[in-house]
Amino acid sequence: KQKVIDRVVGLKQNGFKILAGTTGNSLKETIALSQYAEQKGVDAIVLAPRYETYLPVVEYVKGVMHNTNVPVVLYNNPFITNGVHVDAAHATMLLAHPKYKSRIVGFKDSSGNRISITTLLYVRSMFDWFSVFQGNEQGLIENPSAEVDGFVTGSAIFDPQLFLRVYDIIKTGRTVSAQDINTLNNYVAAY
Repeated sequence: KQKVIDRVVGLKQNGFKILAGTTGNSLKETIALSQYAEQKGVDAIVLAPRYETYLPVVEYVKGVMHNTNVPVVLYNNPFITNGVHVDAAHATMLLAHPKYKSRIVGFKDSSGNRISITTLLYVRSMFDWFSVFQGNEQGLIENPSAEVDGFVTGSAIFDPQLFLRVYDIIKTGRTVSAQDINTLNNYVAAY
């Protein structure tokens, strides 16, 4: 992970923000990688608490934040975290805490749960610096008009031009072609 951080930070261009996923298999490992990413100059770290840490989500995030000063994006992806869900209640608890509130800058939800996205959008309405990102292709296909701040999906890695084309179409209110939806569905099935 350190090599990836080094490489990406070395490629940083003006206007682009670098977010580093720093979740490890333990709180200690996550703190060390988060500190490394901070020293390298990332703009934020992305935390997806895992089952192996045996800590409640809020305590895990506070543990990392206590040892770093970099902004944090919370990440809910129960498919990669052994079933651990990070949700709007966790975000709200951290956003309401005077010590941590300004450092929780966003939330990426890859659960595919529309209720989760809707709840996060409500949380965003109370904290104007807080951004919500959809991380699930199915959500992009089923609910393209969601008022999220952006989409960060696996398909964007495999076919960034398709993803940008679909995203531009959605943001301008046009209809996405059946062919593009079919291609995205194929990425979902393969991913």
